[in-house]
Amino acid sequence: MLTNQKDDSSNSRRAKIASIILLVLVFFFLGLGFPTEKDSALAKTTQKQNIKAKKPVKQVKKAAPKRKGVGNGQCVAYARHASGLKHRGNAIEWKKFINSRIPKKGSVVVLNYGKLGHVAVVEAVSGGTITVSEQNYYGPYIINRRNISRNDPHILGYVAKTAQTA
Repeated sequence: MLTNQKDDSSNSRRAKIASIILLVLVFFFLGLGFPTEKDSALAKTTQKQNIKAKKPVKQVKKAAPKRKGVGNGQCVAYARHASGLKHRGNAIEWKKFINSRIPKKGSVVVLNYGKLGHVAVVEAVSGGTITVSEQNYYGPYIINRRNISRNDPHILGYVAKTAQTA
Protein backbone atom coordinates (compact mmCIF):
# COMPACT_ATOMS: atom_id res chain seq x y z
CA MET A 1 0.00 0.00 0.00
CA LEU A 2 2.87 2.35 0.76
CA THR A 3 4.36 1.90 -2.64
CA ASN A 4 1.07 2.87 -4.29
CA GLN A 5 1.03 6.21 -2.44
CA LYS A 6 4.59 6.96 -3.52
CA ASP A 7 3.68 6.13 -7.09
CA ASP A 8 0.63 8.41 -6.97
CA SER A 9 2.61 11.40 -5.63
CA SER A 10 5.42 10.91 -8.15
CA ASN A 11 2.82 10.59 -10.94
CA SER A 12 1.21 13.84 -9.83
CA ARG A 13 4.62 15.53 -9.73
CA ARG A 14 5.38 14.23 -13.22
CA ALA A 15 2.04 15.53 -14.47
CA LYS A 16 2.79 19.02 -13.12
CA ILE A 17 6.23 19.06 -14.71
CA ALA A 18 4.76 17.85 -18.00
CA SER A 19 2.16 20.66 -17.88
CA ILE A 20 4.85 23.26 -17.32
CA ILE A 21 6.97 21.89 -20.16
CA LEU A 22 3.94 21.88 -22.43
CA LEU A 23 3.22 25.55 -21.60
CA VAL A 24 6.82 26.52 -22.29
CA LEU A 25 6.72 24.75 -25.65
CA VAL A 26 3.46 26.45 -26.59
CA PHE A 27 4.94 29.86 -25.74
CA PHE A 28 7.98 29.20 -27.90
CA PHE A 29 6.03 27.76 -30.82
CA LEU A 30 3.68 30.75 -30.79
CA GLY A 31 6.67 33.10 -30.64
CA LEU A 32 5.69 34.55 -27.28
CA GLY A 33 8.85 33.59 -25.41
CA PHE A 34 9.16 33.95 -21.66
CA PRO A 35 7.55 36.94 -19.98
CA THR A 36 10.14 39.55 -19.02
CA GLU A 37 10.15 42.33 -16.41
CA LYS A 38 9.24 44.77 -19.18
CA ASP A 39 6.21 42.64 -20.08
CA SER A 40 5.03 42.50 -16.46
CA ALA A 41 5.50 46.29 -16.06
CA LEU A 42 3.49 46.83 -19.25
CA ALA A 43 0.78 44.49 -17.99
CA LYS A 44 0.60 46.37 -14.68
CA THR A 45 0.39 49.73 -16.49
CA THR A 46 -2.35 48.43 -18.79
CA GLN A 47 -4.20 47.01 -15.81
CA LYS A 48 -4.00 50.37 -14.00
CA GLN A 49 -5.26 52.16 -17.11
CA ASN A 50 -8.17 49.76 -17.40
CA ILE A 51 -9.04 50.26 -13.75
CA LYS A 52 -8.86 54.05 -14.17
CA ALA A 53 -11.03 53.92 -17.27
CA LYS A 54 -13.75 51.95 -15.47
CA LYS A 55 -13.99 54.41 -12.57
CA PRO A 56 -16.72 56.99 -13.00
CA VAL A 57 -15.28 60.48 -13.23
CA LYS A 58 -16.65 62.85 -10.63
CA GLN A 59 -17.22 66.39 -11.80
CA VAL A 60 -16.35 68.56 -8.83
CA LYS A 61 -17.35 72.18 -9.01
CA LYS A 62 -14.74 74.35 -7.42
CA ALA A 63 -15.86 77.49 -5.70
CA ALA A 64 -14.76 80.65 -7.44
CA PRO A 65 -11.65 82.11 -5.80
CA LYS A 66 -12.39 84.93 -3.41
CA ARG A 67 -11.62 88.20 -5.06
CA LYS A 68 -9.45 90.47 -3.01
CA GLY A 69 -9.24 93.22 -5.56
CA VAL A 70 -11.54 96.10 -6.39
CA GLY A 71 -14.42 96.42 -8.85
CA ASN A 72 -13.96 94.50 -12.07
CA GLY A 73 -10.33 93.61 -11.26
CA GLN A 74 -8.84 96.10 -13.69
CA CYS A 75 -6.33 98.88 -12.99
CA VAL A 76 -8.79 101.76 -13.51
CA ALA A 77 -11.20 100.41 -10.87
CA TYR A 78 -8.38 100.28 -8.33
CA ALA A 79 -6.99 103.73 -9.26
CA ARG A 80 -10.45 105.30 -8.87
CA HIS A 81 -10.94 103.56 -5.52
CA ALA A 82 -7.50 104.36 -4.09
CA SER A 83 -7.17 107.93 -5.41
CA GLY A 84 -10.74 109.14 -5.15
CA LEU A 85 -10.69 110.32 -8.78
CA LYS A 86 -13.88 109.72 -10.74
CA HIS A 87 -12.50 109.42 -14.28
CA ARG A 88 -13.68 106.48 -16.36
CA GLY A 89 -12.57 104.67 -19.51
CA ASN A 90 -9.60 102.55 -20.40
CA ALA A 91 -6.32 103.49 -18.76
CA ILE A 92 -4.89 104.91 -22.01
CA GLU A 93 -7.85 107.32 -22.15
CA TRP A 94 -6.66 108.86 -18.87
CA LYS A 95 -3.92 110.66 -20.79
CA LYS A 96 -6.49 113.40 -21.58
CA PHE A 97 -6.75 114.03 -17.81
CA ILE A 98 -2.98 114.42 -17.24
CA ASN A 99 -2.39 117.67 -15.35
CA SER A 100 1.13 117.19 -13.97
CA ARG A 101 4.59 116.00 -14.94
CA ILE A 102 5.65 115.71 -11.30
CA PRO A 103 4.73 112.61 -9.26
CA LYS A 104 3.02 113.31 -5.94
CA LYS A 105 1.65 110.95 -3.33
CA GLY A 106 -2.00 110.20 -4.16
CA SER A 107 -1.76 111.10 -7.83
CA VAL A 108 -2.32 108.54 -10.58
CA VAL A 109 0.49 107.73 -12.99
CA VAL A 110 -0.66 107.01 -16.55
CA LEU A 111 1.51 104.43 -18.32
CA ASN A 112 1.66 103.48 -21.98
CA TYR A 113 1.66 99.68 -21.54
CA GLY A 114 -0.01 97.70 -24.30
CA LYS A 115 -3.07 98.69 -26.28
CA LEU A 116 -5.22 99.80 -23.31
CA GLY A 117 -2.52 101.38 -21.15
CA HIS A 118 -2.16 101.11 -17.37
CA VAL A 119 -2.73 103.35 -14.36
CA ALA A 120 -1.32 103.09 -10.84
CA VAL A 121 -1.52 105.19 -7.69
CA VAL A 122 1.62 106.94 -6.48
CA GLU A 123 2.33 105.87 -2.87
CA ALA A 124 5.71 107.52 -2.40
CA VAL A 125 8.44 109.39 -4.27
CA SER A 126 12.07 109.01 -3.26
CA GLY A 127 14.83 110.38 -5.47
CA GLY A 128 14.52 108.76 -8.87
CA THR A 129 12.07 106.08 -7.73
CA ILE A 130 8.30 106.09 -7.53
CA THR A 131 6.50 103.51 -5.38
CA VAL A 132 3.10 102.69 -6.82
CA SER A 133 0.19 100.48 -5.82
CA GLU A 134 -1.86 98.98 -8.60
CA GLN A 135 -4.24 96.26 -9.67
CA ASN A 136 -4.03 93.95 -12.68
CA TYR A 137 -0.32 94.42 -13.37
CA TYR A 138 0.20 90.73 -12.60
CA GLY A 139 -3.41 89.65 -13.27
CA PRO A 140 -7.04 90.59 -12.57
CA TYR A 141 -7.86 91.35 -8.92
CA ILE A 142 -4.19 91.18 -7.90
CA ILE A 143 -3.16 94.29 -6.00
CA ASN A 144 0.55 94.88 -5.57
CA ARG A 145 3.18 97.50 -4.84
CA ARG A 146 6.29 98.03 -6.90
CA ASN A 147 8.93 100.62 -7.65
CA ILE A 148 9.32 102.26 -11.03
CA SER A 149 11.93 104.74 -12.21
CA ARG A 150 10.90 108.38 -12.63
CA ASN A 151 12.59 108.13 -16.04
CA ASP A 152 10.54 105.12 -17.18
CA PRO A 153 9.75 105.76 -20.87
CA HIS A 154 6.23 104.35 -20.41
CA ILE A 155 5.19 107.21 -18.09
CA LEU A 156 2.90 109.61 -19.96
CA GLY A 157 2.20 111.84 -16.95
CA TYR A 158 0.24 112.18 -13.71
CA VAL A 159 -3.36 112.91 -12.86
CA ALA A 160 -3.36 114.83 -9.60
CA LYS A 161 -6.49 115.51 -7.59
CA THR A 162 -7.61 119.10 -7.99
CA ALA A 163 -10.67 120.99 -6.78
CA GLN A 164 -12.31 120.25 -10.16
CA THR A 165 -11.51 116.49 -10.18
CA ALA A 166 -12.39 115.85 -6.54
